[in-house]
Amino acid sequence: MSYSVRAAHGLGVGGVGIARRAQLAHLVAGASLVAGALLVFAGCVSDAREQTQAATLGVGSEPSARGPAAAASADSDVASAPVLAAPIAADTGPINTAQPIVLELFTSQGCSSCPPADQLLGELGARDDVIALSFHVDYWNYLGWEDPFSSARWSERQRQYAARLGARLYTPQLVVQGRTDLVGSDRKAVEREVARQRAAPRARLVAQAQRHGDEITVSLERSRDDLLAVIALYERGHRTAVDAGENRRRTLENDYVVRELAYVKRGDRATLTPSSAWRGELGVVVMLQDPETWEVLAAQRLTL
Repeated sequence: MSYSVRAAHGLGVGGVGIARRAQLAHLVAGASLVAGALLVFAGCVSDAREQTQAATLGVGSEPSARGPAAAASADSDVASAPVLAAPIAADTGPINTAQPIVLELFTSQGCSSCPPADQLLGELGARDDVIALSFHVDYWNYLGWEDPFSSARWSERQRQYAARLGARLYTPQLVVQGRTDLVGSDRKAVEREVARQRAAPRARLVAQAQRHGDEITVSLERSRDDLLAVIALYERGHRTAVDAGENRRRTLENDYVVRELAYVKRGDRATLTPSSAWRGELGVVVMLQDPETWEVLAAQRLTL
């Protein structure tokens, strides 16, 4: 074929006969068919290579995804393949309003770092999935301002938590569900911990409160008699003008301020008597705590 093509290039068109022209036309047509077949074959080989590469990378995959970073990710603890992760029930499911998370804030009006935590606790306490309690400690009173809501009992409660949790003593310290502590003004950390604690095991608690004159009677039923029932009487809506100490010249707002605690080891009833000097809006919370670890296994907010 190659010889015939070269011969055809050396001939003048006018010097050949009709038969010779037909022969040349046949040879040229044959060469064109062969060339076309070679092009088609080359294209098929190219397509096959591309399909092979696509199969190696995976459908829709980017070549860069096969580099060192992807290999390292494949060996890590977190799988990189799934794009849609399974939903976390604690974040996406309905809020369990019957079993809210208990937040205990240890704070002081004599602490300049505490007002942001007090404000955050007030916001969280308005939610149905959270029970907020504010315990004002007394060990900062020497700084120049004596916190009117402070008590040595609340300082001791904080020390007991610190000993059980292996934590240091500081304000504002937030204890979540009696299981862990964190800085009370760290909103993101608090939100994460509230969501995490929703999956913790719970006990059953049914309680109610009735007010008769100056007394508040709380009755309760619990699924486990070995748990300690803790009844907190608190106030909301306090505003205090501070004229000394670290927060001087500031007006502080405090909600869910604990004024009294009652402990019921056995039995199903307790009576509390609010002071006539208290001016805030009263509320009651009942918790069930493990007497050894102080973990909160159930809690309920009661209306008066």
